[in-house]
Amino acid sequence: MLLSAGLLVLLVTFSLRRRVRLWNAKLLHRTEGLLPAGTAIFLDDKALSIGPDIVAWPSLVIEQVELTRTTMQSGDTSTVVHSIEHLSLKAGAESVVLDRAMIENGPLLLDNVWRKLQPAR
Repeated sequence: MLLSAGLLVLLVTFSLRRRVRLWNAKLLHRTEGLLPAGTAIFLDDKALSIGPDIVAWPSLVIEQVELTRTTMQSGDTSTVVHSIEHLSLKAGAESVVLDRAMIENGPLLLDNVWRKLQPAR
């Protein structure tokens, strides 16, 4: 009995350490390439403004997108919803990283940037 309790404690300890290590690695990845805190970001029909820099939409290219997939239940049916978590943009030699959790109004901003950069359908 004492041996099985010890093995259980050991298993839980290793599992927790692994999860903390993975969490720290993901958090480090999320902060790579982010803008300095307090950088103003604005967008309109013509351009994306990041601090003092103004970049026209045609010169921006999506370099990388990270999505999460969730399911929303509504009665007997469920709907799959994809959310943009991390968006990396490139304008010439410059790169800009926008992260939903690290930017004020991040979900709304990333959604609007995504829509502006998508071709007309």
